Amino acid sequence: MRNVCYIVGAIASAIYYLHFMPQQSPYFVEQIFKVIPMLFIILLSYRFHDVRQEKYSEAIVFALIWITLGNITLPYLFLSLICFSLGQLYFLRAFSTTPWKTPPKWLLSMLVAFAAIVIGWVVGNILKDHLYVLAVIISFYIAITLTTLWASFHTRQWTIISATVCFMFSNLLFAIDNFITALPELQLIVMTPYYCAGLLFSISIVKYFGLPNKVVE
Repeated sequence: MRNVCYIVGAIASAIYYLHFMPQQSPYFVEQIFKVIPMLFIILLSYRFHDVRQEKYSEAIVFALIWITLGNITLPYLFLSLICFSLGQLYFLRAFSTTPWKTPPKWLLSMLVAFAAIVIGWVVGNILKDHLYVLAVIISFYIAITLTTLWASFHTRQWTIISATVCFMFSNLLFAIDNFITALPELQLIVMTPYYCAGLLFSISIVKYFGLPNKVVE
């Protein structure tokens, strides 16, 4: 039952933050409410990890902590990218503990084409302003993100793949807003897939271990 409370708490607090949080709230208060859904998700993941002390669940818990820190430190872009990168390295570590099945070659071709488009689009706009160091850093981060996505396909588990796609989509929208063009309702369209990714990664622990009943305990 406690797990259900964590899930409901994560969803309810995310809805409040995205739809009902007063726009004129102090920055510190806004940051607290932004983190609350992820705290519920991290606690949920830890509960699942406590059931089976395995490398997959442990890596997921650490990854969620790092991407939460990445979100908190967004005003400091380089620090934020370091946190998000560490989070994705933990996701990669988690995926590597699952049985891998090679995905179809056409999927790899699509991913490579997508990578070329994204890097050309985002990094190309950064280079227009002669921000060469930032362009290298962003290229490196995009490479990590796409590697994480590619690794998720090897797991052949829909929760892991869906979570990774949501996380990548959130990253992409943030990059478009910061380096290409301003997007309307940025907070809503970036944080919604971000929260969905966190919750799906957490649920992937019980899916991976085949413990569906633990969700409602």
